[in-house]
Amino acid sequence: CNTLGCQDCFFVFLDIRFEPEEESRLYYNYRGESYRLLREQYEPGYSERNSAIKGGVPYMAVVESFILDNLPKKAIEDLTLLDFGGDTGVNTPFKDSVRKCCNFDISRGQETVPQESERFDLVVLANVIEHVGDPLALLRTVSKFLRSDSILYLETPLEKLIEDSETRGEPPNLTEKRHWHEHVN
Repeated sequence: CNTLGCQDCFFVFLDIRFEPEEESRLYYNYRGESYRLLREQYEPGYSERNSAIKGGVPYMAVVESFILDNLPKKAIEDLTLLDFGGDTGVNTPFKDSVRKCCNFDISRGQETVPQESERFDLVVLANVIEHVGDPLALLRTVSKFLRSDSILYLETPLEKLIEDSETRGEPPNLTEKRHWHEHVN
């Protein structure tokens, strides 16, 4: 594969696109023990970082604060929320505070997507888009659950390669990208 990137916005992506069947195989037993051990082999410290995120408290406080700062003046307890791709819901913001919370785990694919006629005040797409072979198709699917006044919270991880390039103020050195894991965008 080739690692490609934009010299203007520092976007880095893989030139291989996964088909849905390939994605399904890639995410089979996602974050299970065999997956964790394999990731740890290529990324020492993966388990510890993942455990810290799953703890949720400091990370979730930052996410919720950001969302609150950008929400129209509406009480949290009156909101409807869809966490699209939210794993087990451990990092779903406001999950215990909103009027209605739906969680769709994109990696399992066995849950039922909410009715297409259903719209939500807040749709969360956190740490998902970098996992799919066709991000535009995912955004089109998610847009079906938005009204014109809905808020879409979209989050992607800041990989060290990008963080280092931003610190230096120059495009990423793509020769530093030695391996790709499940982040294909």
